[in-house]
Amino acid sequence: MSKLIGLHLFIATFLGVALAQTGDIQTIKMRIKADLLQAPPSDKQIEALLTHINPDGSFNDINYADLSATANFPQGRHTANLALLAKAYASSTSKYYKSETLRESLIKLLQFWVDKDFVGENWHNNQITTPTNLVNLMLAAGDDLPNDLIQKAQPIIGRANMTASGYRPGGDRIVIAGVIAKNLLFIGDYKGFEKMLNHIENEMTFSTGERGIQQDFSFHHRVDRVNNTDSYGYDKFANGYGEWSYYVAGTKYQFSQERLKILIDYYLDGAYKNSVTSSGVLFSLTGSAVSTIGALGGKITALGSDLTGYGKLSGSIDEFRLYCPGIFLHILTYFLKKCCFLFDIIRF
Repeated sequence: MSKLIGLHLFIATFLGVALAQTGDIQTIKMRIKADLLQAPPSDKQIEALLTHINPDGSFNDINYADLSATANFPQGRHTANLALLAKAYASSTSKYYKSETLRESLIKLLQFWVDKDFVGENWHNNQITTPTNLVNLMLAAGDDLPNDLIQKAQPIIGRANMTASGYRPGGDRIVIAGVIAKNLLFIGDYKGFEKMLNHIENEMTFSTGERGIQQDFSFHHRVDRVNNTDSYGYDKFANGYGEWSYYVAGTKYQFSQERLKILIDYYLDGAYKNSVTSSGVLFSLTGSAVSTIGALGGKITALGSDLTGYGKLSGSIDEFRLYCPGIFLHILTYFLKKCCFLFDIIRF
């Protein structure tokens, strides 16, 4: 009798742990999907995209022929459009929500892509851009796509992997790790997903003299030791890590407070102190962007805007400040929201 009771207790304990793990997985998956659908496209955007679809599943306004590095991978718009259409399909506020017509378009567009399998000259297109878009498609609408088509897309998504050239220490590793984790979550490989979460969590550590966070909370994306604290370090590494710390918060996979404290210190003593400042905070000014600025008052083309005549440049390699009245104030707000969230988790 005691053995029978012991067996029942073992089974109950096992089932309890399994259910708790399943609940945590579902919580993470729900958060990822909610984050993905937070800003769904408008009905007009979707209407416009649908008018550009050819019978063969291509878009009539994309040049699919040029795969050179100088073309900047225009084919990438195809998978970006796919992800956008999938968001509308999965968004309950869209008139295209669960639309059979839209589902058929998604199938046709994905079939075209897996048949052609466009590979750009720049590794980033193949290891990050395309896998990211296709994973977002799967998370949003994959449950309603044919299984054979999903399987054909897996090798393409799989170019984001731990042996890929882009999976080196630096800002890109955590992005690729995130793509891998989301795909494992979608296909139901929860053991692999747990291992990937461990890899992501352990990325928050000091890499003195190598790629990654330095002891002074600067960030090196490459081995040339160029300061990338506010570009790759902030945009990709810190924000990518912060994203995952939100997804796993309150679950058995929650990141350790030791790791999160390093992240907070990086935001405050790294990104913020090294940031380009004005009436707001301007991030994403990379070493390459600094090199293209040229003479005082020139065009800052690397930022995607013509800031001719905006004026005063000062600083050194470790501190570079650009005073541009009234621009990018919203980035400061975004930064502060992230800090508030992390402080709430740690509760000093």
